[in-house]
Amino acid sequence: MLNHKLAGVKWGEFKIGELFEIGTGSLLSNNELKIGMIPRISAKSDNNGILGYFDTTNIEHARHFQNFITVNFFGSDGGIFFHPYIASVEMKVHTLKINHVDMNKKSGNFIACALKPALKGFGYGTQLSSSKLRNSNFKIQLPIKDSQIDFEFIESFISDLRKIYIDDLEDYLNLKFEDFNIIDIFNIKNTSNILSRDIIQDSGNIPYLCASSENNGVSSYISYDLKYLEEGGCIFIGGKTFVVTYQEKDFFFK
Repeated sequence: MLNHKLAGVKWGEFKIGELFEIGTGSLLSNNELKIGMIPRISAKSDNNGILGYFDTTNIEHARHFQNFITVNFFGSDGGIFFHPYIASVEMKVHTLKINHVDMNKKSGNFIACALKPALKGFGYGTQLSSSKLRNSNFKIQLPIKDSQIDFEFIESFISDLRKIYIDDLEDYLNLKFEDFNIIDIFNIKNTSNILSRDIIQDSGNIPYLCASSENNGVSSYISYDLKYLEEGGCIFIGGKTFVVTYQEKDFFFK
């Protein structure tokens, strides 16, 4: 249903520096930050960027915003979030508000997600400055109607999306669960270990696994003696890290 809805909408391109009123936060010392009720938005990439909750109302140089999007100096890699509440903002964070429009939670989160593809590739060495955000040719694609942002469509789409997730959650909560002993339902076996000094990295097309949590545990793709090949279609548990992955294909193990 949602794919059909997206296919039928018209999209327009907007220059970020023209669409948004762009601001920044301000620097407050630790001595100024007293525990309170107002969220402070930092360059954190998790928890919606919230550093903590402080009493910043009476700090003259604190900058407060509401119904706004934050983009930190690392762009998409640092997290882009919508904040419907009043919050103070740290210096290394940009604030975005659409000119003459008050975003709500639905439209704000939709637009925050739409910004992410446009603001990739920034990091410690190439930080996203306010001048870049205002003056570079960064563009965002959004649904339009009569050449204007179609907020009615955006809010309807998010409502439909939320309903789908709620229905899926209710289906999940109605499932019955039962405990099983692992040894009763799985055939458990140890893998053969192949030392990294004995292989040639990227020498073939068979996955060579390690105990890492990254890249589904795949360290490289190699060619090696097939008598050490492990059968795929299995759940793999790293012996040192206990990282659990599903391995679809046959593999070798480090």
